[in-house]
Amino acid sequence: MTIEQLQYFYAVSVHKTFSLAALEMNITQSALSKQIAKLEQELGIFLFDRSHRQITLTHDGQQLLKDAKLILKDYEKMLDHLQTIKEENHNTIKIAMLPIFSHYDLAHKLNDFSKNHPHIHLIIDEVEERDLHHKLDYHDYDIYILRGDYEELHAFQQILLYEDSLVAAISKQHPFSHLQQLSINQLKDEKLLLPPQYTTICNLAIKACQQAGFNPIIHRHGRI
Repeated sequence: MTIEQLQYFYAVSVHKTFSLAALEMNITQSALSKQIAKLEQELGIFLFDRSHRQITLTHDGQQLLKDAKLILKDYEKMLDHLQTIKEENHNTIKIAMLPIFSHYDLAHKLNDFSKNHPHIHLIIDEVEERDLHHKLDYHDYDIYILRGDYEELHAFQQILLYEDSLVAAISKQHPFSHLQQLSINQLKDEKLLLPPQYTTICNLAIKACQQAGFNPIIHRHGRI
């Protein structure tokens, strides 16, 4: 039994003729008749008395009509609900970003966007870099705000928002603190605190040291 068959059955019960029901359902009369016959065969009952010029419901047909009305009404409700969800999704932008919300004043910028476009609902999730590959593979979001280059990003349009520089943060008590500039080579024998291993910044720092001809002495990883 299908929804279409119940719709055909209901149309015939309303119009009392297969021809008018077929016209309403936009199918041929023979196709509609075949669907009603298949429904009767599946249920093992006759739904219509065809012995008169104007067909009428049998007793079994009348019982089915009561249930069919409820089913078709719920089906219409479901379609309306799905349409509402589609419209809401159409006006929703899902954004995934690294935990850099405060670094680039993004909170104020996104808040201004919401004020200027109140009909658009923003969903913002902070995602750690270690979880990004899964998110990118499945395209869970409309916009990703990231740092670094990812192979999965090649399927996306990319827009540069900011450019950063690697810097060394040094204690005022450190011998290097009086220097106006510091070269990466001078960090060769220093114990370094680097961001978490899975982050792009950590990889960039290690790569910069290796390009300078040494492997950094990593004391530990962690967030500053």
